[in-house]
Amino acid sequence: MSFYLIFIIVNAFIGLFLGLNAWAAFNPVIHNRLVFWLTVLAVTQIYWICRVVTRTYNLEMPGPVYFFVTSLFALCVVALLAVACADLILLLARVVKPLQPFFFFVKAHSVQTGIVVAALVLLYYAAGLYIANSPRETHYNIAVDKPIGVENIKIAMISDLHITTFTRNSGIKGLVERLNGLDTDLVIFAGDIIDGELQPYLDKGVTGYFSQIKSRYGVYAIMGNHEYYGGDAEKAAKEYAAAGMKVLRDEKVLLEPLGITLIGRDDLASVSFKGHSRAGLGELLAGVDMSKPVIVADHQPQNSVITEAAANGVDLQLSGHTHNGQFFPFNLIVEKIYINPWKFWSKGAYNLIVSCGFGTWGPPIRTASYAEIVVVDLNSQLQ
Repeated sequence: MSFYLIFIIVNAFIGLFLGLNAWAAFNPVIHNRLVFWLTVLAVTQIYWICRVVTRTYNLEMPGPVYFFVTSLFALCVVALLAVACADLILLLARVVKPLQPFFFFVKAHSVQTGIVVAALVLLYYAAGLYIANSPRETHYNIAVDKPIGVENIKIAMISDLHITTFTRNSGIKGLVERLNGLDTDLVIFAGDIIDGELQPYLDKGVTGYFSQIKSRYGVYAIMGNHEYYGGDAEKAAKEYAAAGMKVLRDEKVLLEPLGITLIGRDDLASVSFKGHSRAGLGELLAGVDMSKPVIVADHQPQNSVITEAAANGVDLQLSGHTHNGQFFPFNLIVEKIYINPWKFWSKGAYNLIVSCGFGTWGPPIRTASYAEIVVVDLNSQLQ
């Protein structure tokens, strides 16, 4: 509850800032001050209030309601940035004498200026919504300095679907069709298939869709932090298994025909929600033939995780989690947190690919990244 309370307080300040600016712009056409401020309060707080209520009383937000409130949250964040920039421009125009005519023009046409800013915010939101719903494939060719059992191993990696009540069945069906069209050797779901609650996954019959995924050497899944947030991690793992996925939770599997070892690590959130430490990578690598490629799927690409994997001779790590911030300015924040918040990074023989994810968390928009399916062609420099 404290997490949501903090964000509600922050949103209150955002609402105050936006409200004061909206009042300054549209005051000539506002007829009821009380109605205006109640509207501002509702628009800026409804997302987090709905989150708290649904979590507290174990309720589901209907799909249209979920889309509406998350869209309002996205619009508030974008509006905050747009209005802050507009205020800085006006401040500059006020103090720089040659620009003062522009300042007085804007002040004299405050309603029209407010409409222009609002239109830009809506345009940004529409573009973000389109990008978030236009998935594409990102291809990587990785050559390792170890022998493999075949000429080329094609791996598809999907992360961060965040299935909610608003997730469209057509989107899930389309994902399965695209995966099957790739003719893969391996399909790996790298965590956060659900958004916390398992029920939307069940209601949409996702198990039936995922059971149709075809891959020569299997479909694998690991747990993300959101599998644990709703308290349904064990049930989620069983549902994934029912779809034909091999769920790896601090487990390894030797894929002899391919000549590789695949390790799936339990998510870092399991430490808090399961009450015990996850296995160390050194422990998981015990008995593994390190002369052959080792692939690790680990949802969160924390810097400590990367350091551990590189030090233990991992050849390729597949991760998700970051979304690359989804939209500005959050991408700037994740760039400061992670060594590699998105795409490819390497150090010596260690290779890391971080997906920005297929779905969205919270606001249903993307501008700092796109919905993606990662496709990796793994081959050997020795062949």
